[in-house]
Amino acid sequence: MVSRGRACRAAVAPASAVAELPVVRRICRYLSMRAAFRWLPYCYLALALACAIPVAVVLRSVVSAYQTHDEDVLSTSQLIPSFTLAFLALVFVLAFFANAVLLLRRRRRKLSLVLGGLACLAFPFGTVLGAVSIFLLTRDEIRTQYA
Repeated sequence: MVSRGRACRAAVAPASAVAELPVVRRICRYLSMRAAFRWLPYCYLALALACAIPVAVVLRSVVSAYQTHDEDVLSTSQLIPSFTLAFLALVFVLAFFANAVLLLRRRRRKLSLVLGGLACLAFPFGTVLGAVSIFLLTRDEIRTQYA
């Protein structure tokens, strides 16, 4: 399957003079940006699910330790890092999910930009996704889709 950007370039490739027109280049760029922007919320949902798995694993291990009264696992020095990482992962899960909902509804572009910046902290996939969302949300073609 050929993406719209490639199909557009392939359609105008034989006539090189036509391919150099600014209007044609703008249309090709617009189609590829719209296609990328269409998949962006679903990528955020997938990343939210991927970050939710460690939260569930940590919480399940703590609950099972409390149920078995395991003194080695219940020490404060071991629980604080686990809960800190679980809390940070939960913040990222909520941020990714909120950004996916905002992008699907095409609402609050500035908040989506802020959440995209927050996604840049989640290395490596969040960094790529955050950079792509900031790039796309600052384009005029995408900005016109927001009310």
